[in-house]
Amino acid sequence: MKIAVVGAGHLGRPLAEWLAGAGHDVLALARYSFFSHPQPAISPGPRLVSVPDFEDLERELQVFSPEAMVVCWAPGSRDPQDYRRVYVEGMERLMTRDFPDLRHAVYTSSTSVYEDLEGKVDESARLAPRGEHARLLLEAENIFKSGMERLGVAGCILRLAGLYSADRPPARASLQKGVPLQGHPGDLVNLLHREDAARALALALEKRLCGVFNLADGHPIRREELYVAAAKAFGLPPPIWNSPVAENTREREITPAKFAAATGWRPEHEAAQLGL
Repeated sequence: MKIAVVGAGHLGRPLAEWLAGAGHDVLALARYSFFSHPQPAISPGPRLVSVPDFEDLERELQVFSPEAMVVCWAPGSRDPQDYRRVYVEGMERLMTRDFPDLRHAVYTSSTSVYEDLEGKVDESARLAPRGEHARLLLEAENIFKSGMERLGVAGCILRLAGLYSADRPPARASLQKGVPLQGHPGDLVNLLHREDAARALALALEKRLCGVFNLADGHPIRREELYVAAAKAFGLPPPIWNSPVAENTREREITPAKFAAATGWRPEHEAAQLGL
């Protein structure tokens, strides 16, 4: 199958290599800066193509004419303008194009669209994006859905919990800044290992899933426990919290049960057992 991976970065690159290793014809697209640090690829590997702007991306997709597409791009910063440019404006441009051979597409969103909810959260939960970033992600989801309807293509949205990997462990970057941390130390944090996410995306393509699915390891960890363990593992000062101790904790647990039932997927990594 001809598969385009739009956003061959932290998640998209290993996914593209996985798919190519399974025998698919894979086109992996990413910003030029990513390829300044190449990683070993599975042989035969995906075709890695630099796309510094949207015009290049659109041209490569039109020439390749994918049968399936995974959109897992991400902005280079947390600036809301970057979020809007990549997620909203990028999706608008992508969904106005015609892909005559496309039969299935998967878009990776975020569980932050449930930002203000408590308790166990599945796909039937109301959407409660609190901040600008989450609202932009939800806007991009709606654009994707409309685009899939216009194209007559089966579309799948995977809402991912916080992504981490051995080369990008949770908490380390925040601790290295040495500034007080946001959020209550007692909050539950939902995480997902990159390898588990890549396997899930491959399964979503294989099963041609349609609809919305949550993805997390199903074992949330207390924020304080996570950060204390990270500080110890990386030889960094213990965390300092910016929030008052009296503030209520957030007890949100993202459940991936729907996706697991549809695909047989089970996470192989649990953040609560990291050992960091």
